[in-house]
Amino acid sequence: MSTGHALQHRARGKTKLQAVAKAPDPMDEIVRRNLTRFREECDLTQTDAAELSGVAVDNLRRYESGKTTNVPGTVLAALAKVYGHAVDDFFMETPPAARLDEAPTVFLRTRPGVDVPADKLRLLQEHVDRINREIRPRRKK
Repeated sequence: MSTGHALQHRARGKTKLQAVAKAPDPMDEIVRRNLTRFREECDLTQTDAAELSGVAVDNLRRYESGKTTNVPGTVLAALAKVYGHAVDDFFMETPPAARLDEAPTVFLRTRPGVDVPADKLRLLQEHVDRINREIRPRRKK
């Protein structure tokens, strides 16, 4: 880096090390592409996917656009459940097809800021899981 170029970085408040640290990670692009691909395979809008997974729609938009990288594991797990994929599928260049027959149809969500006792949530989730098992064979292909 030339002295003039280094000074330009310092003038913008960045050091050479900071400029190098911002190099794009190819894995981030794979995850971003799969976030969008899996949602579209399910024929869901970003709003629908966010609502079903409990992920804020603004965050989902940032993850899919690449404006925010390093998607939290909890977000990937929630989206994987909705999309019928394993979390590992997000990191594959050529992921397997969705297993939509394994994806739940009924979801349990609570309103943010409402404190529901853990034992009640567990009981409700057991009912939701039972309903999903019962209706799974009757889904249209």
